[in-house]
Amino acid sequence: MYQLFGLVLAVGCAPAPVVWTDPNFQLQLLDTCSAADAGFERLDEQAEARGIDLIYQPTDEPRPCPSIPGGVVAQDLDDDGDIDLLFHRPEGFPYLYVNDGAGSFTPHDVPLSSPTGRRVEAQAAADVDGDGLPEVFIVGEGFAAVSRNRGGLAFDDFEVLFEQPEYPRTCIVSLGFGDADGDGDLDLVLPGADTSPYEGAVLSDDPWTLSGEPDRLLLNEGGRFGAPTVPAPVGDPGISLLAVLSDRDMDGDADLLLGTDRPRFGMPPMRFLRNDGPGVGGAPSFEDDTSAVGFALRTSAMGLDVADLNGDAWPDYTLSDEGGDLVALLSDGFGGWYDAGAALGLVGGHHSHPSPPEGWGWSELESALRRWTTWSVELVDLDNDGWDDLAVTAGEPPFQGNVALAARPSFQPDGLYRGGADGVFEDHSHVAGFNAPEGHYGLVSADLEGDGARELVVGVWEGRPQIWHNPCTRASMLEVDLVGPPGNREGFGAQVVVEVDGRLRHREVLGLRTVGQSPSSAHFGLGDAEQVDRLTIYWPDGTVTEAEDVPARRKVTAFYPME
Repeated sequence: MYQLFGLVLAVGCAPAPVVWTDPNFQLQLLDTCSAADAGFERLDEQAEARGIDLIYQPTDEPRPCPSIPGGVVAQDLDDDGDIDLLFHRPEGFPYLYVNDGAGSFTPHDVPLSSPTGRRVEAQAAADVDGDGLPEVFIVGEGFAAVSRNRGGLAFDDFEVLFEQPEYPRTCIVSLGFGDADGDGDLDLVLPGADTSPYEGAVLSDDPWTLSGEPDRLLLNEGGRFGAPTVPAPVGDPGISLLAVLSDRDMDGDADLLLGTDRPRFGMPPMRFLRNDGPGVGGAPSFEDDTSAVGFALRTSAMGLDVADLNGDAWPDYTLSDEGGDLVALLSDGFGGWYDAGAALGLVGGHHSHPSPPEGWGWSELESALRRWTTWSVELVDLDNDGWDDLAVTAGEPPFQGNVALAARPSFQPDGLYRGGADGVFEDHSHVAGFNAPEGHYGLVSADLEGDGARELVVGVWEGRPQIWHNPCTRASMLEVDLVGPPGNREGFGAQVVVEVDGRLRHREVLGLRTVGQSPSSAHFGLGDAEQVDRLTIYWPDGTVTEAEDVPARRKVTAFYPME
């Protein structure tokens, strides 16, 4: 039987909200915002004014691992109801900026160094012990570690979860979360990138000497992680920069997507392993049917987002690439997916981007456009008109692990595409000014002010990170925040479906996607609709909760039904 869940509403644009109580809901009604509701010219970059004083000064040292810079995490780290920010720090605990509730930030130093002395390549945040306080995870060359969150912005020393003390070592440059074994808690995926063969080695510049590394799965056992295993079937290891546990067939089992890098040089293509549920000993049983479902693409997948783009209430997958266009794999309704990126307008023509740097010729510009390398992807309705927009960062691929050594053209503008009712995206990067040619990598969307409009936060390899302010809109919206079971408090892997005027919208709550982790909530722009006819949440363990006639212009906190 479906169960209704509690609802808690956020602060909106207007003051003095009115409270209304219902036996099944706890609602806080808000006045309508009077700000403009259309046009990306509304966006305004405000990082310095918001208190972000971090300035990156890169070096030109070659490294043994790909070292993707610009990692960003947006998560409520102190359990006060607003979104804090973590930025990548190579030496240890990320740079932490604490939200004051109004979208301005104060730096908070956590003086923890890398527990192995090795460079930190990525960070993520997830509550794995059920206290409502997200832990901070870091990974790097041959290691993964966690710092437990004790509240009050205090964190324990790093605890090493996986370590290779000797060479060769696996370059681990990202991580993924999800309930792989269906037991209600979060497991950890460590994608394997390049091999670090010996001390002092640098990343090879010869694509024909590439060798992949195994991807590893660490199962959560009561808040502690067990020994790493290699998800079967093994196959030839690729170079994985992206690992996402996503229930592609919505059967209650988290399937494992591994987006490989540099597959055009003889490395295996992307893999999407189907999860058939617990097998021997309770471990997940994976089946590699990648080719059968249309995911065996030779694309350098370095970022991803999941949303229903074709209106069939099944997840579609949009991925970055280095080939000049984005990949949009749409469900065909028969258990397969097909690429429709170009048909949806997600192409890298950049006719509207700024003029190339002085001294560039057309041949150089054309070469740069053909080699447009994208990283983080965010599907989010920025103007709340009811149609998802798409933001993507772009930057030069690091050479020998360092962007400063990259030989590719530096004209790598970010992209901002506005979605429409016809399902096609239109490039609006020039309208918002969201098209700087410098290299950017991490990207998240988050409602930093609690006004129902999501900002964009961009991670950089040089200079100051960016915060693109997005004023509240006259258009309607719903933000669905999840409180899951103790082992997965953020509800990672949950599918959220809303029905409005007969139209279904779908989002999946995901963790880190290579270098960007947005908050564990689902945002829906609703246009002029003043209610959601039906809100359904498919929790990772198969439990379903549902509510009807949910008033719009709300932040909804949905609680997992505990017996």
